[in-house]
Amino acid sequence: MDAYSLENARKYQWSSVTGDLNIERIAHLDRYLLGDMVLDAGCAGGAYSEYLRSKGFKVTGIDKTIEFLETILDDRRGFYQQADIKNLPFSDKYFDSTYCFDVLEHVDDISALKELIRVTKHRLIVAVPHKNYALLQDCSLMLMTYQDSTHLRYYSSESLKNLIESVTDAPFKIFGELRVPTRYLCSELVKGKPRNFLESATRRLAAFLVKGVLYLTEKSDLDLPSSLVAIVDL
Repeated sequence: MDAYSLENARKYQWSSVTGDLNIERIAHLDRYLLGDMVLDAGCAGGAYSEYLRSKGFKVTGIDKTIEFLETILDDRRGFYQQADIKNLPFSDKYFDSTYCFDVLEHVDDISALKELIRVTKHRLIVAVPHKNYALLQDCSLMLMTYQDSTHLRYYSSESLKNLIESVTDAPFKIFGELRVPTRYLCSELVKGKPRNFLESATRRLAAFLVKGVLYLTEKSDLDLPSSLVAIVDL
């Protein structure tokens, strides 16, 4: 089974399919989109596209997987088309803005990013899973929506920065989102019945070390981002 599939989207409760839109992602769109012509790159079930269309934007949604597009109501299918994010069927600078949520980690990210930049005139919004994602998932601190085993890679601020700089010299900013408080990390390290004494001791030592580091650095209220967002001004 292809990792990028409707079955996995339903299993991991992707918001673009369930329609349960993430309020942080909505805030990014409301704040950063420029112009009326917008591309939803990797639209899946089109939930974010429909939100923006209700706000008056002219949105085109694309996805390479036809089964996603088949879930969209017949009267809406004219706004969507099957396309590969690495080879988009649009002319240069066709869209005012483009957003791409949770897609680059599934594909050749350099090729995809080049295409997104090519078809975008003003602003590109990209969201990808942070390297913290794996740690948070191991500690059962991720919502099912984000417990996705189909990712090819995770990103740090530095690796995302390097990716963007490898394909454009346009200015951009990067910030974290979907944060999880670290105070939950310590409790999760010792949660559950250990299988043996060694596991119990290891868990408690790990929790002690985490608490000690957070205390010494006065970061006990620190939140770990599970995703990164890049805003690129083209």
